[in-house]
Amino acid sequence: MALACSWFNTVDWAATGSWAQAVFTGVAIVGSFMIVQRQHKLQLQREKEITFEARMGRLSALKGEVRYCIMQCEVYVSFYFSDNLSAPAYRLPRLAYDQTLPLILADGLLSSDDVGALTQFYVDAISFNRCLDNLEFLSLNRPPAPTGAMPAFFRSRMLDEERERTVSKALHLVPLASDIRLSIPENYRTVPSRVEAALAAIEHARKVLTASRDAKPRPLTRWFFRRRAV
Repeated sequence: MALACSWFNTVDWAATGSWAQAVFTGVAIVGSFMIVQRQHKLQLQREKEITFEARMGRLSALKGEVRYCIMQCEVYVSFYFSDNLSAPAYRLPRLAYDQTLPLILADGLLSSDDVGALTQFYVDAISFNRCLDNLEFLSLNRPPAPTGAMPAFFRSRMLDEERERTVSKALHLVPLASDIRLSIPENYRTVPSRVEAALAAIEHARKVLTASRDAKPRPLTRWFFRRRAV
């Protein structure tokens, strides 16, 4: 724009005539507008790429955490029926769920069904962690009161019940198509799984995000010619 103005001031318009002045003025205006339009489009593309990478990173972090929870539950179920595992030291993480899910919800990438699927998955994950804490308490036989330790028969019964509850919560986080389900007793194989719905929700959000990135940016010319509501 500055180059066009400087060139405009160096021309002898008295010699060229008023028609040439009008033509050159029109060309300068159109050229300047095209440059602004191009810069506006490039700026929108850069902003969209930055936003896209940030949102995709949140979804990738959430998906990675879900898969890690699945892996840990598969390990727990396999060791539970083979080595009678009682209370492992690990717990299922929920860092991505606490920090990224509110941002994903604000982006509008999840439907109500997707939110319900992810919430149900992490409710079971939190319940599994709580069951592991209870198992650790019962296994160590910590005294619940100053009167002394828990009676042996009572602690053994509660320990068995808590083990059943824990493995049931773990199976909620094991895929139905997992090979682990084929190696466990038949009455445990029918426990429903929350995995498929949670992963499908994340994939749906990734598709929505990719579709929004591929959409064409709104041109600057629409701002001049849009119709205002009466």
